[in-house]
Amino acid sequence: MEEIVTNNTNQSFSAALLDCAQTAHYLSLSESYIRKAVCSNRIPFVRIGTRTLFRRADLDAWINDQVVPTNSKISVNAEKIAATKMLRTPRNRKAVQG
Repeated sequence: MEEIVTNNTNQSFSAALLDCAQTAHYLSLSESYIRKAVCSNRIPFVRIGTRTLFRRADLDAWINDQVVPTNSKISVNAEKIAATKMLRTPRNRKAVQG
């Protein structure tokens, strides 16, 4: 079942595709930020004719991609990368292979 959202003018619109104002409201950002993000391709959008629209599912995925990791996650990832690099160094390849 598709959710129906009401905008400022009490008009209903489908939540599947949002315009710039609706997207700004949905993300709690300014319209100017949304327009600048579109111009620099920092936010997913759909161009239909001259209209710039946003799929709600794309916006939700984009929001999830914006999550900043905690320090503990960064440390764990750094340790994994360091361990992988140690295995790839030329000095250690013989020891690992042999």
